[in-house]
Amino acid sequence: MRKTTKAESNLISPEELQKLLTPKKRQKFNARQPVLYGIKFHSEKEALFYLRCLVDKKEGQIKDFKIQVEYSLDVNDIHICKYYLDFLIIHNNGSKEYIDTKGCKKGTAYQLFKAKKRLMKGCYGIEVKEM
Repeated sequence: MRKTTKAESNLISPEELQKLLTPKKRQKFNARQPVLYGIKFHSEKEALFYLRCLVDKKEGQIKDFKIQVEYSLDVNDIHICKYYLDFLIIHNNGSKEYIDTKGCKKGTAYQLFKAKKRLMKGCYGIEVKEM
């Protein structure tokens, strides 16, 4: 068996080279994914809305809010899909507001959102607002 030289041992493997040469996956619509307070958001619009909610809560304009609330969408005991609501805002009077931030309102991703929005209305009676 052939001995590897010191120069050869410093070389990267073909698998590592392939990983380096493969371009990183781009986001849909070239959306930037900002990170605020350790939370990764899907868009700048969503991150800005989060900051707005923080300010509103601090000033007492809203009671509380939650992000990325998971809902299971089931029809006739058959699981269809999961839906992650961007924001659930709880107002001071106890009422709730369901908000999804949308930047681009075209394409298959938006069509899928519209279908899930209708399922939310049918399964839970919840009207999701687009921002």
